[in-house]
Amino acid sequence: HTDSLSWYVASRFASLETTTMRYVITNRAVFYEKYSTKKVNLVFEFKYRMALYACIATHTIDTARYQKLHQEVSRNYPQFSKKLLMETDQSYAFVSKNWNTYMELSQAYIDLYAADDVDVLNNTAWQVYVYIDDKKHLAIAVNWVKHACDLLVLKPRADQWAVFDTYSALLEKQGRKRKASKVAKQAVEFAKAAGVPEKAYEKATGRIRQ
Repeated sequence: HTDSLSWYVASRFASLETTTMRYVITNRAVFYEKYSTKKVNLVFEFKYRMALYACIATHTIDTARYQKLHQEVSRNYPQFSKKLLMETDQSYAFVSKNWNTYMELSQAYIDLYAADDVDVLNNTAWQVYVYIDDKKHLAIAVNWVKHACDLLVLKPRADQWAVFDTYSALLEKQGRKRKASKVAKQAVEFAKAAGVPEKAYEKATGRIRQ
């Protein structure tokens, strides 16, 4: 009964630092057997994810705690540690403005987990557009979002205008204004077809050369 109550509290309410959650983690073999390794690890992954992101979500990064949790996950949870830590390390590099590491981790993550994920490709490329000026990094981001656009040609969706907008914005940042104008025109056409308010795509409109 005690273990059942502990699991109920840990899986629904407890943060990683609580006595109940630590009890479940320490005795995880018992809980694996009772509730299945997959089910228990889903809870652990969520709790560690929240704790890791909490370390980098403040103005002052808690490096010591981040590294401690990082080691704990890496040591104890091979089932989910690689993907989780790649995601949080990517965010850590972003918050730290370590752009070389951010780009390396982003490329590695895309190669392993998101090669054809339109949202990941577009969102990561947009971060590069907003925050990074390095020409080499811009070229990589252009490749990501171009691939996303190619995927959308094969499988269109209502919000595809935003992906073409990202592509156009990056092209313009590269100085490729003629190509940026052509892609911006596509973005605007897609936005209009989807009934998107004109205000949302006004920047794309502004890139179209008359």
